[in-house]
Amino acid sequence: MIFIPFIIFFALLFGYFFYKHYSQKLARNLALKKLSEKKPAWKEFLRDETKLFSQLSQQEQERLLDSILIFYSEKKWSTELSENECLKTSYYACLPIFKRKTNYYPNIKEINSMWSFQEWLSQNEKQFEIDFGKMALKELRGNFSYYSELFFESPNELQTDHPAVYDKLLKFYQVEV
Repeated sequence: MIFIPFIIFFALLFGYFFYKHYSQKLARNLALKKLSEKKPAWKEFLRDETKLFSQLSQQEQERLLDSILIFYSEKKWSTELSENECLKTSYYACLPIFKRKTNYYPNIKEINSMWSFQEWLSQNEKQFEIDFGKMALKELRGNFSYYSELFFESPNELQTDHPAVYDKLLKFYQVEV
């Protein structure tokens, strides 16, 4: 008799976490369906406007586009930004994380201006520290965003000049460009 309140409590707790997990998954699947008609136009825009998108494999492009659609649907966007600016900002935000299990920058709810690629890369510094430790982050001497940008935009140069940094970023981002 004494255990019934505990059983009810744990059942409710389990139900809450189960609901939170699957409601988010359901919302993301609905967003993908709802925005899927934009995919061809967005794909064309990204091919024309960004260098890296075209270098990805077809499968990676699709995965990145799905991440962009989810990110785009989950954030509140300023009415001052055009759809293309929102798309490019979403691309910059998702390129570093599209191969990682993520919640798409949960601390950022609203986007009022276009962020640069380097600003989005800096948002990943804390996760890099968690994954690789403080020493690995110290080895970058406060230049995480710089090396990350170099990793995406000039990977051969980074691999030649700083092979250890390149290897860590390759493991972190899981993208070969």
